[in-house]
Amino acid sequence: MGIVMNKYQTPLSDDFMMSLNEEVRDWLLESLNIQFIKNLVSPDREFAKDRPRDKNGRIIVDLCNPHILTDMDYFQPTANYYREHGVLTGLRPNSNRNSEYGKWLAEEVNRCWYGYVRPKDGEWVSGDMYFYLNYSPIIQNIMDEETGVFDRIMDFPKMWELIYLRSHYHYQARFGGIYNDFKKGQHAFEIAKRGASKSYYMASILAKLIMLGENRKAYKNTRGVIYATDKEKLVKDGTLNKFLDILDFCAENTQFPTQRVVDSLDKMTWEMGYKDLDTMSNKGTGNTTLGVVVGDKSGKGRGKRANRQIYEEIGEFPNLLDVYTTNRRSVEEGGHSFGQSIGVGCVCAGTKVYTSLGNLVNIENLKKEDGIIGYDDSCKKISVEPIMWMKPPAMKECVRIEFLSGRILECSTDHPLLVTTQSMARRVGPRKLNQRVHINKFVPAAQLSEKYFAILPNSIPITSERVLENARFIGWMIGDGSYGINKTPVLSNSDMEILEYVHTHFDTATEKERVTKEGKIYQKVRIKGITAMLRAVGIYGQTRHCKTLPADIHTYSEHSICELLGGIFDTDGCIHANEEVVSLAQCQKPLLLEVQLLLQRLGIRSRIYYTKPQEKNPKSKNGWYTLIIKDIYSVRKFHEKIPMFLTYKMKRAEHHLKLIEGKKSKIKTDEFRDRITSVTPIGMQYVYNLNAGNTHTYLANGIVTHNTGGSKEANFSGCMEIIFNPAGYNIYGLPNVFDKSGGSKKCILFMGAYMNRAGCYNKDGVSDVSKALLEILEERRVIKYNSSRSSTLDQAIAEDPITIQEAILKKTTSGYPVAALAEQLQKIDTTAGYLDSIYVGDLVQDETGQPKLVTGPEYVPLRTFPHKDNRQPGAIEFHAFPVKGADGKVMSNRYIAGGDTFDDDSSDTLSLGSIYVLDLFTDEIVCEYTGREDFADQFYEKCRLICLYYNARLNYENNKKGLYTYFSKMHCIYLLTEVLDYLKSKEPARDLHGNKSRGTQSTEPVKSYGRDRIKTWLCAPVPSPDSTDENPISRPRLYTLRSRALIQELIQWDPNGNYDRHDALLMLMLLREEMLRLSKGDVKGRFREKDPLDRSGDKFFSRYDKIVEARKKHQKHIL
Repeated sequence: MGIVMNKYQTPLSDDFMMSLNEEVRDWLLESLNIQFIKNLVSPDREFAKDRPRDKNGRIIVDLCNPHILTDMDYFQPTANYYREHGVLTGLRPNSNRNSEYGKWLAEEVNRCWYGYVRPKDGEWVSGDMYFYLNYSPIIQNIMDEETGVFDRIMDFPKMWELIYLRSHYHYQARFGGIYNDFKKGQHAFEIAKRGASKSYYMASILAKLIMLGENRKAYKNTRGVIYATDKEKLVKDGTLNKFLDILDFCAENTQFPTQRVVDSLDKMTWEMGYKDLDTMSNKGTGNTTLGVVVGDKSGKGRGKRANRQIYEEIGEFPNLLDVYTTNRRSVEEGGHSFGQSIGVGCVCAGTKVYTSLGNLVNIENLKKEDGIIGYDDSCKKISVEPIMWMKPPAMKECVRIEFLSGRILECSTDHPLLVTTQSMARRVGPRKLNQRVHINKFVPAAQLSEKYFAILPNSIPITSERVLENARFIGWMIGDGSYGINKTPVLSNSDMEILEYVHTHFDTATEKERVTKEGKIYQKVRIKGITAMLRAVGIYGQTRHCKTLPADIHTYSEHSICELLGGIFDTDGCIHANEEVVSLAQCQKPLLLEVQLLLQRLGIRSRIYYTKPQEKNPKSKNGWYTLIIKDIYSVRKFHEKIPMFLTYKMKRAEHHLKLIEGKKSKIKTDEFRDRITSVTPIGMQYVYNLNAGNTHTYLANGIVTHNTGGSKEANFSGCMEIIFNPAGYNIYGLPNVFDKSGGSKKCILFMGAYMNRAGCYNKDGVSDVSKALLEILEERRVIKYNSSRSSTLDQAIAEDPITIQEAILKKTTSGYPVAALAEQLQKIDTTAGYLDSIYVGDLVQDETGQPKLVTGPEYVPLRTFPHKDNRQPGAIEFHAFPVKGADGKVMSNRYIAGGDTFDDDSSDTLSLGSIYVLDLFTDEIVCEYTGREDFADQFYEKCRLICLYYNARLNYENNKKGLYTYFSKMHCIYLLTEVLDYLKSKEPARDLHGNKSRGTQSTEPVKSYGRDRIKTWLCAPVPSPDSTDENPISRPRLYTLRSRALIQELIQWDPNGNYDRHDALLMLMLLREEMLRLSKGDVKGRFREKDPLDRSGDKFFSRYDKIVEARKKHQKHIL
């Protein structure tokens, strides 16, 4: 297993590899199999002396198989002299060109224009690189060799091989290289890890251009333009700030032209030169630099002719193609390039917020269309807010704020919270009366202390009519149940009223029974047939130490919420006998925090306390958390809204109400206050930036906060086409040796996190790739198994990407587990024959009118997204064929379908038709089709035949009328679902006739709910192939997906694009939810209760049996 590598890598011996964690070892072996990484670690990797040379004696650099850098100090003679002497040269500055200084200065300018060559081996750097290395000091982390501590200081750049490759990529794009057959005049785009000095290098290019120009012929009237999506990227510690730092350094230390006739950071405009006082005209070189904020206007930079165009953070341009295509004309003319475009890109979650419908979601999963709940301090009421804009996360200095109630909020230091103090008040009425009322105000988190009280609304009365079946029983299971993967759920309890109810209403078996010290009968009861119920609400598979409430509990009615809470307090709660206190104990705090937020919705105030383990008690090994409700107002509210099931607790609740009758609460009841107990810096963290309308506030973990701060992060959906199709945009393309699948396809330059990682390279900038990979992969393993936030691993991967696919992960917009999906996509692409078991073909109608499968090499499925052409017929993919019963027929209701359709035969968009079929018995996709033939009717016919083949009903978006019309013409309306019962409350009232009587109307609430169902289905635990009865192992269902293009769509999904497979899956998941509800979560069990052919007396199937008979009559009519 040991791997042979060159001497610049950390050795990976057999013993060392076997000592690694198995998962890290597998990841490492996969990474080392990437062609580019193979080339970097190869023992046969070349040196400069081994490379062929051009006519100027310079080596020809292979960007995909780079040589080893040696003695690179040679290329920093001026910087090295400055480090030692504090000046760039020991020669006395003067204006005589023939003096030693004049000759030195001319040679330095010449090197900045044309580069610098080492004659002995032909190694060389470009002019841009020479200027960067010798005239562009940057802030960097330098490790003290004695202490190992990193110091942040200003120094000239170190030679890194990733910067070396970047500079040669830019040079080869413009002047020709190996991978464009030495064609000149191309542009250069790249993706690199963070910390790759992209902004410093781009700033250096702009600084060199404005001071020295391009070359000996083009040194006057040159222009550099840098584009960004917002001004902060350029002027708030951005590229233009660094550009100015370089200009200032050169003005102080060189005789380069540095006087500026225009110098405005606010207007982002600079012009080199001076004002002639005699003529009042501008003199000098006239070189200029411009900063342009594009925003959502692709034509913002139109007409700005330039020698260099730079796109800062290409991942942030949602309309990058439009911006690039528009501005490309500014550096090209008549099919030839006189300039060059360069694009660079890089790649506190967990806070709970309420959507406008009252659902509680993590802020990283919030979408603009969801809206948000804020707070109107003037009337002390919650306010439904529109989200005006949102930006993905960015790193900012953050603090952790802890509150007396047990709440915790992590936010940026500039994030405002609505707070008050004992002394914050304003006078009301005449001065002589000295009457004052408390006031609240917003204070940035960094200024908060223990004297402040955060403001919370006294209730959040936004609920739906949605009913959670068996809500109290589910509460019992959360409190005293055990429902791990591959085990029959168990309830352990000693209250006979609960046990009798369970034995009466469910199929049970008593596994263990004993008498407690209190004389109660304790039973451990196995409950059969409830797995599907627990899975449907999203809690099945949770262990004792990581229990949570149903993920969408906030979308249910108030009655359902109260019943669920009642079940939890029935089991783990305590109604104190001698004082008006209600409490709930748990070994883990997260569950109590969820309960606390639910109680707040109902107007019930609570606090969470921690109890340390008792040192003198050997049985007390762990501490525990207790949620306490003790103020009169909240205790009264609790008993009024949350009834108890157990008789003795009901009596205690009645006793509480008698004790507090007529008493007044000591706390303010129009709003809740929560004292801050600590404010702790937690360093740089991800923060999420949104702007709520109206009051400009929103609730974060139940606390009133103001619009947050932050900046954008990468979202590469706008530039995927450029990344993987550079030739179509005159961009220098390289063979894709950077992804695990590799291949002959071209891509732009990528430099992964394994290149020049801190502490993982030598003095010449050669990367210790194996050491870097070990550190990166171990960090991922730790995050994967220790983080409670689903997005943390995605963020870590996108920050330190090993492949292009990882670099373009979307961390927030899609809301799906993109890291895991990307892992499954890589598995599909790198595992030989992974998709071979999928049958590919078409369905045609035979002589009896039944669908018939045909196959052949002419049927080619569409397995790649995005696509460039919407005229692609595709093919049907059969993951599993329909299972037939004893009568030779496919059982009704075992298979369901979801589709995304279109109405027109032709379209200017890239929209395709898509349909998926799900087996409700296995909960897996068994058939799929995506494509678009010449006529819409051809797609409708495919849908019809697929539905007949699987005896499946199809749910679709019914604002498209063509499918209904076609199915009506073919007498098979019965194959289209009626409007789903549980969605009727989410849809506006309408006349359910014709097309509107079938399918689903895709309103925003419906689509949002559908996306939640997709995520739940993807993340649901299923047995792993390695699972055994003795050692049950589970994994998320998404690791069983074989729909390659669907996975790509889920990774890249955002609300503004064409994602046909995603939308078809959404329709499928909505129908799946309907079937689970109708069958009470156990479709498979419902079919197997009796002979599937004998359905007498079963109301669930009665109307579908009529449909089957009607179908037979229609079929005879057609024949």
